[in-house]
Amino acid sequence: MSLVLLLVLLQFAGNCPFRLYNLCAMIRISLIGAAIAISCPAFAQVMEIGWAGVAPANMVGAPNNTTTAIGSATVSGWQSATNYNPFSFASFLGISVSALAQGDVIAFEHNGGGAPVGNFESSRWTMTNGIFTQVIIHDETVAAPLPGVVATGSMSQATYNAFFGISGTQSPVVSWIILDSALDVNDAGFTLNVSAGTTGEGTPDIDALGRICSCAVPEPSTLAAAGLGLIAIIRKRRNRK
Repeated sequence: MSLVLLLVLLQFAGNCPFRLYNLCAMIRISLIGAAIAISCPAFAQVMEIGWAGVAPANMVGAPNNTTTAIGSATVSGWQSATNYNPFSFASFLGISVSALAQGDVIAFEHNGGGAPVGNFESSRWTMTNGIFTQVIIHDETVAAPLPGVVATGSMSQATYNAFFGISGTQSPVVSWIILDSALDVNDAGFTLNVSAGTTGEGTPDIDALGRICSCAVPEPSTLAAAGLGLIAIIRKRRNRK
């Protein structure tokens, strides 16, 4: 059932005769719940990340503070998805949930005692599904993300450890990067190669790399439509003689 149809039914329920008030009230509550489920999928869904499964040993699995210094590494298989709360994950990274939802690939690297202006070290990301290929370049010397890079950032080792429930003191600073792929990362043939960048240090020590399988969040326009519809029904009810 579409949100538009639900709003129409809500309007109809708001015009019920007084003798059917209790029944209509229950109908309105049920329809409001359905409208929220449709307009706010993030409340019903979780963020799913499939961490690298077939890759250099230290890159396999969720973050665990074991790293691989990248010259060139290919991920050709992925683990079953791990679930995360998208709001908690976005807060952990210091970005909005809508920005997180744009991402298809995420990686974490240990960045020594301090991060460059572009946070995650320079790197070249080549993604393919066996038919089409996409290349994304990240430049650590540039603050503004280049095309295909949604966002980058850095955090302390302590913050990183606390979120993933791990231990270790690999480096004081952990950096991350989120990429927006034009390909379907859930495709069975999706593979990714990450290689050293040509600017700055350009040798990220990657701890974990994963594909973001799903991260649904409500569109602002959808929330606005639902909110306006509900407000109109409430106002009409209050103005009824």
